[in-house]
Amino acid sequence: MFENSKVIPREMILRGLERAAMRRVTVGDPVKIISGELRGALGNIKSLSDREANVKIQDEDVTVSIPLEALRKDMRIGDEVLVTGGALIGLTGWVVSVDGEALQIYVRKLAKQFSVISRQVIWCESACNGEGGRMGVKMRTRFGRDPLKKYIGRHVQIVNAGSSWKGYKGVIKSSTDSETVLVELHATMKQEAIPFKNLRFL
Repeated sequence: MFENSKVIPREMILRGLERAAMRRVTVGDPVKIISGELRGALGNIKSLSDREANVKIQDEDVTVSIPLEALRKDMRIGDEVLVTGGALIGLTGWVVSVDGEALQIYVRKLAKQFSVISRQVIWCESACNGEGGRMGVKMRTRFGRDPLKKYIGRHVQIVNAGSSWKGYKGVIKSSTDSETVLVELHATMKQEAIPFKNLRFL
C-alpha cells in the first residue's frame, strides 16, 4: 500500500490523506440520501460542485442534484477502506459493522477492530493501487477461487484460547480473504472478523 512508500515523504502522504478526508464523497461513490424528499434512496455520484452533487438514483433513469450535507457514503460490511483521518490515518481495513455514520473496521495490519466515522475513510478501490474495494465488484473474481466461500452459512463456534470471543457461536456470513471470515455472533448479532483456523463447525 502507498502509505508504506519509501519514495514519497510520509508527511506529504499524510497531508494528502487529510485533504481526502475533508471531502466526504467523490465522483463514482455509492451514496445514501439521508434527508429531503428522496430520503433513503441510494445512488451514485455523477458529478460534484462545492455544495451539491448530481446523483443517479439506483434502479431509475434519473439524475438529481442533492446538497452534499444530505449525502453519506453507502458503506457496507465487507468494503475495504483506507483511513484518511484520525489516529488510524494511512491504515487499511475491512468494514465489519455499520451504524449510521459509525463504522467498525478490522485492520489486518494490527489484527484488531477499531471505530471510525464514515467521513474518515475512502474506498480502497480508489486509493489502494486497485486492490480491494467493494465486495462483489473488485473482489468478484477473487471470490471465484476463494476456498472459504463454500463455508458461508455454516454454523460455527470460536475455539481459539487467545480470542475474546472464545466459546461464542455464530454463522459465517462472508470471507474477507483466504484466511479470515466474518462471523455473525448469536449473542450480539454483530459480525466479527475471525481467522478461519479458530473456528469449529457445529
